[in-house]
Amino acid sequence: MKKVYDFLKKCKTFYVATIDGDQPRVRPFGVCEIIEDKLYFSTSNTKPFWKQITKNPNIEICAYDGQINYLRVSAKAIPDSRNIVKDAMLKGNPHLEQIYKEYDKTVILFYISQATATFEDFNGKKEIIKF
Repeated sequence: MKKVYDFLKKCKTFYVATIDGDQPRVRPFGVCEIIEDKLYFSTSNTKPFWKQITKNPNIEICAYDGQINYLRVSAKAIPDSRNIVKDAMLKGNPHLEQIYKEYDKTVILFYISQATATFEDFNGKKEIIKF
């Protein structure tokens, strides 16, 4: 899991896909954090993303380092609205402080479970990590 976290942080922007009925939906993310030995992300309960993972928790994450390496993660998104988790996310990502203060009641964190991470490069090298 740490290798996935490090890669996502290095890329800065990564994409998370959800399912909306029979259509995939993809959007950029830029924040993740390891909290309580789980990989967490944040969203708002007012966004379509939240509604989509509530109906179907299956997601995929994709990131590219701008060179030759990329990552795909298939997982389930598990909501967690505990304040202790929100505080840890804020501590690890202080630039979110204004968002959290302003939208605290709408901010929802989720962690990924049953994850299969596939690291690949354009030369055909592949590594799979499950967590």
